[in-house]
Amino acid sequence: MNDDLQVKLKNIKVIPEEERRLEMLGDYGYRWRVRESGVEATLDSVGSEVKDRSRFTEYFFDFDDTLFDTKAYVDSIFLELEKLGIPIEEAKAIYNKLKIYRPEDFVQSLKDAYPDTKDLIESALKVSNPYDFVKPDMSLLIKELSVKDSARVHILTRGDCDYQLEKIKSVFMALGAPIDVLITEKSKAEFLKNYLPKEYPYINDRDLVRSFLVIDDKPEEIEQLSKLRQTIPFLSIVRLRDPSGKYSGNETSGEKSLEYTQEELKDILTP
Repeated sequence: MNDDLQVKLKNIKVIPEEERRLEMLGDYGYRWRVRESGVEATLDSVGSEVKDRSRFTEYFFDFDDTLFDTKAYVDSIFLELEKLGIPIEEAKAIYNKLKIYRPEDFVQSLKDAYPDTKDLIESALKVSNPYDFVKPDMSLLIKELSVKDSARVHILTRGDCDYQLEKIKSVFMALGAPIDVLITEKSKAEFLKNYLPKEYPYINDRDLVRSFLVIDDKPEEIEQLSKLRQTIPFLSIVRLRDPSGKYSGNETSGEKSLEYTQEELKDILTP
């Protein structure tokens, strides 16, 4: 890491929560962004000094199992529930029935199944601190990209807005930088199909081109995002595929995307 980059990384200031606002984006999602102020990095101003706009890249990083070790976090919750007498396999079965995970729905289902421990269940879910499960190497990668003049970094996550924000806020001290957080309950392909043309109206103008790079680990999302490339120019998809990853054994169908391990991705994006 060169000296200039080290200085930039040290100067990263986490944007306080009170300087952010949550915006609803039509019927397809939400954006938690820096408020309009001196610290806001607008879509048009970021990288405006970059003469070769074709080298400007917008990065969209998945959160769960990419920047955040979701499996380890959820397993820690199961262990706390086991202390209350709730078998791990039973807790997993209840958890897996939820199409969109919301803590209040999970808690209620547990209380219905184990009424004798209902007064302790909510406390058990609060023992694990999400901050402890952020992936340090990926956090550093986010920081390094965020200080590059030719890049803008976003987190694009799928799930319940309140729950995803709760986790992301807890780890933002580790991520740092004025990163926009995008949240949707729809597929990420559906979200970007609506979001990109609206936020980047010049998306088809080859003289004002930006590259869009989406990093995700889930085969289902990768397959749908790959199809989106037919209508969104300059969109690249990278599958993060570490041997220990939750979905590493699952293959994607259709057009193959680029696949890298966490270490390979870091070497490519921050040479």
